[in-house]
Amino acid sequence: MQYYADYTAHSRKCVRALVGAPVLDIHEPWSNSAGIIFDLFEIEQGIPETTVAAVVEHLHNNPLSGVILNLSHEQCSAYADGCEPYITLAQRFPAQQTTVYSSCEDTLDVIRHHVPGITTTLRYFWERVTRMYLQHSNLAPTPDSTARISSLNRRYTPTRALAIKGLWECRGHLRYTLGSGDSWGTQTDAQWQHAVWRDSNYTNAERDEVYKWQRKRQPFQQLKDDAWEFEATFNFVNSADVALVVESKTEFSNPRRSSFLTEKTFRPIAMGKPIILVAQPTAIKDLNSLGYTVLNTEPTVEDAIATAKRILCMKPNHYQQWQRDADIKGRRNQQLWQSRTA
Repeated sequence: MQYYADYTAHSRKCVRALVGAPVLDIHEPWSNSAGIIFDLFEIEQGIPETTVAAVVEHLHNNPLSGVILNLSHEQCSAYADGCEPYITLAQRFPAQQTTVYSSCEDTLDVIRHHVPGITTTLRYFWERVTRMYLQHSNLAPTPDSTARISSLNRRYTPTRALAIKGLWECRGHLRYTLGSGDSWGTQTDAQWQHAVWRDSNYTNAERDEVYKWQRKRQPFQQLKDDAWEFEATFNFVNSADVALVVESKTEFSNPRRSSFLTEKTFRPIAMGKPIILVAQPTAIKDLNSLGYTVLNTEPTVEDAIATAKRILCMKPNHYQQWQRDADIKGRRNQQLWQSRTA
C-alpha cells in the first residue's frame, strides 16, 4: 500500500515512523491501493468537504484503498461526545476500508461501538517515533561518572514538583530538570502553576507545602538546549543509570481503563535504561501487556518516590550489585522496543 498524508499538518518523518513505509504528499495522485492518512489535528480543524468527497469517491472506485484516522499521538476521550469529530468523519467512509489508530484502547472501544465494522489498531505513536528521533540524534559518549537517577521535566505539573520535592534530601545522586511553567504558552509561571494546581486532585494543603518548598529552595532548572526531542534529551537520560519518568497525565478523578504514554516513557526504554514510572493508573499494566517492565509497583508519585529513595540511599556496594540486575531489565526492555519498532 502507498500512503499519503498532508504535510502542512504533520511531519513526513513522523508519519513514516508511524506506518513503517514511505509516505507521499496527499496532493499527489492516489494509487489504486492508497492509504490516505488524516491526522487528529486536521480532523479537529475540519477536513475540507471537497477532500472528504474525493476520498469517498476514490474508496468506492478502489476497493484496495483505505483511509486511516491517526489519533495515536494524543490522548483522546473515552466518551462519544469527546470523540464526535472522529466518529462523524469515520462514518463518511466505508467501514471496511477505514482504520483508526489510537494509543488508548478505551478510545477505540467508543469508536468501534459507533462505527460498526471499522478496523481499529492500538498503536503507540511515541514508541515508534522515538526510534526516528534516536536515529537522527548524534549522541555524546556515555560519561564515565553517571548519576543514579535522572528525571527530565520540562513543563511544570504538581506531580513533577511533588516528585522532586520528595527526593530533595537525597538529591546527591539525582540529576533532574524541573520547569517552572508551561514552556509553550503565554501565561506567566505563577499563572500556570495556579491553574494546574486548581485543576488537579491535590489538596490546598499539599499545594501550599510545595509552594513553600519552591520559595525556599528555588528548585527550577532546565536544559540549555531547546531541541528537546533530539541530542539534549537523549544525552540527559544517558547520564544516569535509571530514569524516573513523570508523565504529563498522571491523575484523574475518574480513572480511565487505558493510559497515554509519550516519548518521556519510551526514550529511556530505547536507551536501555530501567525506569520508574509515574503515570495514569493503568500505565504499568499497559506496559506489562506489551512486555515491558518497570522498577516500581504502582504508577503513583508516592510509590515512585519510595522506590527512587531506596536506590538513591543504597550503600555503594549494595548499589553496584542492584544495578547489575536492573541493567538486565533495561536491556530486555530495549531489545523488545527494537523488535516492536523495527
